[in-house]
Amino acid sequence: MIAKEILCENDYACVVVKDGELKHAVKGMGIKPLLNIYLENLIDLENSSVADKVIGKSAASIMICSKIKDVYADVITEKAYEMLMENNIDIEYGVLVNSIKNRLNDGPCPLENLVKEIEVPIDIVNAIIGFFK
Repeated sequence: MIAKEILCENDYACVVVKDGELKHAVKGMGIKPLLNIYLENLIDLENSSVADKVIGKSAASIMICSKIKDVYADVITEKAYEMLMENNIDIEYGVLVNSIKNRLNDGPCPLENLVKEIEVPIDIVNAIIGFFK
């Protein structure tokens, strides 16, 4: 997967490749790089390949709503893996974890905590957008 190679060889947080061509590679932390690509419609994500450092339920929901075709994650949660599989998105990953910790590593990721009771991907995306307003 080209997106994986670019992510692993560089210091990007999120990489998007479509039809074998690099469409977007962004630096940053957390879900913001992926969310910004989604919100700003910088590129058409449908049928693209996405590589990201960490994918939890929140990021998986953005990917599902974007109709990507495959994904690579350095780290992915069990719930994100399950959601992507249910939506027929091919997945490659480095490490499968139960949950994502916050940046201080002393509790859960605030976004994952926010969406833990929400199951519908578009509702999760809307909750994420509301969180950042």
